Parts: sequence; structure tokens; C-alpha cells
Amino acid sequence: MDRIRYFADLSVKRACGFGVLAIVMVMLGLSNDLHLAIRTAAILFSLQVAILLHFAWRAPRIHYRKREVWILLDGWHGLPETRAHQAISTIMRDTFLGYAELGAWVATGFWLMSFTGRLLG
Repeated sequence: MDRIRYFADLSVKRACGFGVLAIVMVMLGLSNDLHLAIRTAAILFSLQVAILLHFAWRAPRIHYRKREVWILLDGWHGLPETRAHQAISTIMRDTFLGYAELGAWVATGFWLMSFTGRLLG
């Protein structure tokens, strides 16, 4: 189970990393207007959280052999076939929710910075 959890974490972390890279690039493109860059980051991180929540909601409906985790496991998970789908789907759902919570904290920070900047002028 630890091996499955490790690869699930690696898979979601890699996807979130690409999302964060895209958000940082957009922020750099808007760096001449700091308020706009911060507000855009808040919106984009909120969107990333919504996408992660959608993936967590959809996790039990996707067969485990269609996931990146299955490829990373090299086709061997060490679980009985009757339990493999439930276990991997639960691990994926928990991983998505964990990264969604982290992203929500980051989005909240950017929203607070945006509102504070608006109040201070």
C-alpha cells in the first residue's frame, strides 16, 4: 500500500507542479501590474482546487488500470484483484483531496493579498 500511495502522490504532485508552473508564468507575464497578477493567481489557484475536487469526486468511477499510477507500478500492485480498484481509487481520492486542501490555502492567501491591496489602494 505504501508503494501505491507513493506513486499516487508522485502522479498528483507532478500534475499540480505543471499547473503551478503555468500559474507562475501567467503571473510573470502580468508582473507590470502587481494587483492584476495577484488577483489572477488567486483565480487560477481557485480553478486548480476546483479541478482537483472534480478529480477526487470522479476517482471511484475510473478503472485503476487507466491511471498513471498503474503505469508507475509496472502492472503489479500486490493486492487481490477484487480489492485493487477500491484501494487505488480511495488512495487517489485522498491524494487529490490533500492537494486540493493545500491549493485552497494558497488560493486563500492570494485572495487575502488581493483584497488587502485593494483596500490599501
